[in-house]
Amino acid sequence: MSRKYVDMQYFWQNIKKMLVPFFVCWIICLIACIIFFRDYFSIGIGGILRDLFTLTYPMAWPGIWFIKVILVEYVITILSYMLFKDKLLRLLIPTLCTGIYFIIAWKVLRWSPYLYCTTLCFVMGLWLSAYKPNFQLKRITKFIGVIVFLALYMIFKKGYLDFPGPPLAMYAICFSLFAVFAVSLIDIVNPFLHYIGKKSLLFYLIHIPLLDYTMNIIQRDNFNPWYAFGVMFIMTYGMCVLYDVCEEKILQYRKRN
Repeated sequence: MSRKYVDMQYFWQNIKKMLVPFFVCWIICLIACIIFFRDYFSIGIGGILRDLFTLTYPMAWPGIWFIKVILVEYVITILSYMLFKDKLLRLLIPTLCTGIYFIIAWKVLRWSPYLYCTTLCFVMGLWLSAYKPNFQLKRITKFIGVIVFLALYMIFKKGYLDFPGPPLAMYAICFSLFAVFAVSLIDIVNPFLHYIGKKSLLFYLIHIPLLDYTMNIIQRDNFNPWYAFGVMFIMTYGMCVLYDVCEEKILQYRKRN
């Protein structure tokens, strides 16, 4: 977040941008559960509401967990920018909250590392974005960064190095740094890539349930991951475009009426 000043209008505009597609995708997932996975509703209304409003890992839509965590992180970050003028303090507040969440999930709740390690990537992104102007790297340095952090990601992911804590934390961080260096080498002015970046939240919201439901419907033994990746990408991109078209039609209708 690079803005120097954040007001309530900015706050509500950005929360709305996250919540509207979030609830649209959630409703679609519930409809899919009615059709394909009716056992989900055995948890009752209370269980469904818990899945929606708490940081549990839900049954209906696995991807919903992460966006709930990111939404909380995002709210804390915006409020931090609204309350404090000092740049360092603005960054320390969400970093501290993330650290507390990490420790509670790891030491107290004993959750799977998958449910909290990737939150470290959020605050990493905040710090990198805030101090990006201070890091003017040459192309060869970026290329070396891609190689180094990709290698470290694979090493930690395979468990070749012991780490005092959840190993997923290290390979999540390494993957984030790999992505930062990789993106810096790509021309994101390309309209195709620019659209994906602009709609990254929508892409995330759509592709997880799409992948999960498809793998449950199709026999896993016949599930070719590379073929599936191509099909999922095309379907996700198409659904994002469809969402945009529907949203635009709704906005035009509201303006006319």
